[in-house]
Amino acid sequence: MSTWDPAVLEALIEEATVDAYGEDEQLTGFFTMIAGVLPCRSPRLFSASR
Repeated sequence: MSTWDPAVLEALIEEATVDAYGEDEQLTGFFTMIAGVLPCRSPRLFSASR
């Protein structure tokens, strides 16, 4: 198990929510950041164009 430096976590949170105007936009920012970082076996699973 790894630990994250609180300053690094704060920077990631700020980056994900910098332009968010509410909780829904903050969640969208987090999901977008996560989707951009985590590998996905099936990219079409999250694609709007099937």
